[in-house]
Amino acid sequence: MDDFFTSMKIRERVKHDIALDKLSVKEYEDSFRDSGK
Repeated sequence: MDDFFTSMKIRERVKHDIALDKLSVKEYEDSFRDSGK
């Protein structure tokens, strides 16, 4: 039971990290585009 709970926590953390990565990549691309004008 503990293993199941731990794997669920890890999965949620990974999802959260991926969402943050996508957000930071988008912000990076936007700032890059703006400076290119």
